[in-house]
Amino acid sequence: MTTADKKPNSTGLQPEHDAPTPPLSEAFVLLDNSSSDGGRSLLFQEPIEVIVADQPEDVMTAIWRLEAARGAGHHIAGFLAYELGYVLEPKLAGLMPAARRVPLLWFGVYDKPCEMTSNEVAEWLDTHTLSHTYGFSNVALAWDRDAYLERFNLVEEMIRAGDIYQLNLTFKARFELSGSPLAFYRDMRQRQRVAYGAIVDTGAATVLSASPELFIEQHGRMIETRPMKGTAPRAGRLEADKEERRRLATDIKQRAENLMIVDLMRN
Repeated sequence: MTTADKKPNSTGLQPEHDAPTPPLSEAFVLLDNSSSDGGRSLLFQEPIEVIVADQPEDVMTAIWRLEAARGAGHHIAGFLAYELGYVLEPKLAGLMPAARRVPLLWFGVYDKPCEMTSNEVAEWLDTHTLSHTYGFSNVALAWDRDAYLERFNLVEEMIRAGDIYQLNLTFKARFELSGSPLAFYRDMRQRQRVAYGAIVDTGAATVLSASPELFIEQHGRMIETRPMKGTAPRAGRLEADKEERRRLATDIKQRAENLMIVDLMRN
């Protein structure tokens, strides 16, 4: 998810208290920082246009249109589907699933976002959550315990053999959500305060995200990434924090993981 730089004032944003509880519109995007009460969040509403790529052949045209919108001084906000990687990496094209429930990419083009604090986002969610009930059913995991352990053991063997350094061993969990996605997100952000939360409502589907990690942020020719590797929770005591910092700097495993993640993100 990204926004373009725009300069009607020093920040390119509406004043923080212009609309603490703006109305809800279709095709909105909330980029939500709930890590602190004063966390800066951005709400994008009433898009000038919506740019969508449903099929692989639509992707490059959509990307060109997004770049043109940014070049014209607009903000763009939306999502890239995981399956977009099969388009961007030609040798993976054969892995593209035939059936997909969301577009490969979806972005709204906006004039400017409304800047909100974390507390104002909480008020906004309370105001616009019409139904406060939701529930889950038909929870299904892609792998059972035996399937997971089989793959886990294989990964360990590959690491010992030197075939790989690291692998993300993940699987899908599917469930049906009934009720309000906004109510679900509101409760989730109360339990898990993160700097990179998001709601993307396309009008046809709702994408919810709660991530403690920043994948990529670009400023001109500089790219910043904030993975969880190489971090540790604060102890709340100065001496304990210093000891944790020393451990992170000297631990062989931590240093190896940091070198790998830096190399991965750089490439």
